[in-house]
Amino acid sequence: MSSLVGPLVLSPDSGYRVWEDPSFIKWRKRESHVTLHCRDSVEGSLKYWYKRNQVDHLVSKSAVWNDDAIDEALDCCAFWVKDLPFVKSLSGHWKFFLADSPTLSLIKFLKVISRIWSGNFCLVCL
Repeated sequence: MSSLVGPLVLSPDSGYRVWEDPSFIKWRKRESHVTLHCRDSVEGSLKYWYKRNQVDHLVSKSAVWNDDAIDEALDCCAFWVKDLPFVKSLSGHWKFFLADSPTLSLIKFLKVISRIWSGNFCLVCL
């Protein structure tokens, strides 16, 4: 009986799309974590951990939770990756193009110009 269920659910005509199933995407996925930071010397590593452990947790009550939160978070990320020679920060403003299926995605998505049109981002493929 189980051999009949698999082909029925996963057939292309059933309308089931694996990439839209949240339970499949989370399967075997580890939670994000960073335990190590690259440094070019032992002294640099020790200096980083010393500065990192001097954080005052009581200051967190004065954290920014308004429209400036994104800019403050980016400044914080820039501070902690400053002078790390082997680290490239991915923090920043990202733009995405959401397609209904892989066949409808942009062909030359690496050569995309973003333009602002009526307050919204418009992606134009070159």
